[in-house]
Amino acid sequence: MTEGRYALKVAKDNHEKTFVLKDNFTIGRDEEMDLYIEDTSVSGQHAAIYITGNEVIVEDFGSTNGTFVNGKRVQKKHELRNKDSVAFGNFKCTFVDTKVQQIKKYITVCSSVGHTKEHNIKIAITDKKLSLEEITKAQTSSEATEKNDFKIIPVCPSCVYSPGYINANVLKNIFSTRIFVTPLSRRVREISLLFQRENIVVQKLTMRLNHSKFYAKKLIMFALIVPLVCFLLDGVAFKTQGLSFITALILSVIHGLGGFTVVGILAGIVLTIFGLIMNARSQVIDLYYKELEFEL
Repeated sequence: MTEGRYALKVAKDNHEKTFVLKDNFTIGRDEEMDLYIEDTSVSGQHAAIYITGNEVIVEDFGSTNGTFVNGKRVQKKHELRNKDSVAFGNFKCTFVDTKVQQIKKYITVCSSVGHTKEHNIKIAITDKKLSLEEITKAQTSSEATEKNDFKIIPVCPSCVYSPGYINANVLKNIFSTRIFVTPLSRRVREISLLFQRENIVVQKLTMRLNHSKFYAKKLIMFALIVPLVCFLLDGVAFKTQGLSFITALILSVIHGLGGFTVVGILAGIVLTIFGLIMNARSQVIDLYYKELEFEL
């Protein structure tokens, strides 16, 4: 039953007036129209609204000043959605579907990275905020196919994604998914997730990318290589004659500290300490939250 379900609401002088729609609901400046608008910007037979099942269509009758939905002129016909802004000439109103309910969901996102540049981004859409343990244990849901579902689209310049987008289902108690992102540049620090419904972005979440574990591996690798190289250099006799002042000074300092081997061991210890610090930083996983209002 669609009787009384759809309406046009007009706000004027701090008062709101509601016009309940029926099938073939006509709008215009002629007095016999279902919605009579006494406004010179409105044509005599300006437009009509048709109701077919769950679809509501507005049709412009070639009016002089046009029919607009959310600021865009209707060329011929246009399907209306709840809370669409509709204008007939200068006469403005709001289309309302009284059976639409607003539900609130929480988007919880965390990101982890292994010893490669690939980031594993876990996304959960639930009725409540999740802890790190809860989102980690959440099993990946199958992609949604329902009409009211929306897409999760990663946006990050100089990145490779897998997959490029995901169809999410907000009707479940918990919808969980993951996206793998590989930055192609060390300068990439952030990634945005767009939550898009019917080509309209309804929410955006921006999070930072943690490269610490990847660089921790590099530092620890250098911590092993540097002492070995310095040990080999200790067996090479360097002549200070003909060398620049800076080079000669560096060699003198190295020999003063006990030779290349000692300096290499000290450098290895320092690099190891920094590597362990960065590895510890990579274990800190930030959680990101957003609230999302969705229409059922």
